[in-house]
Amino acid sequence: MRIGIITIHNSTNYGASLQAWALYKFLVDCGFDCEVIDLHRPVHDDYIFSKRFTDYHGMCKEAQRFHLKKFIRTHIIKKKEPAGVAAREAKFTAFNGKIRLSRPYRSIDDLYAEPPAYDVYVTGSDQVWNPTQPFCIEPYFLTFVKDGNARKISYASSIGIESLTEREQADFKRWL
Repeated sequence: MRIGIITIHNSTNYGASLQAWALYKFLVDCGFDCEVIDLHRPVHDDYIFSKRFTDYHGMCKEAQRFHLKKFIRTHIIKKKEPAGVAAREAKFTAFNGKIRLSRPYRSIDDLYAEPPAYDVYVTGSDQVWNPTQPFCIEPYFLTFVKDGNARKISYASSIGIESLTEREQADFKRWL
């Protein structure tokens, strides 16, 4: 049985990295053929922004500005990151490398155009449904899954906030 996990992964955040690895490792240890769907987010340098899939609060625009500033700083004026950042990122890269990933999806449009095929799709854990995330959360509701026979599972997915706006409630109902 093939299982694909969509979660907040490949991050320099301890919680995100540990929860992604723990769920992946548990499923592999249970004998399943498992991988994490490598959906990139605006924090990744190669992320391609979408006109159709946007976040709720316009933070993707902030991420675009951040990437432009980072590009200028590192490629044009050759300014280095603060001391220790490269070493920290290298450690996270090594740890996150323990997880088998699907092919990279550099945009949400790409994921919907050519979704990966699994018998079971798992979304979670943590705040994958938090509408304050600085990226579009729709794929974390598994709306990209085209196979009507595939199982969809939410594992400890949460929203991390006290209430949803009317728009968020309408979207969540449609996506669920």
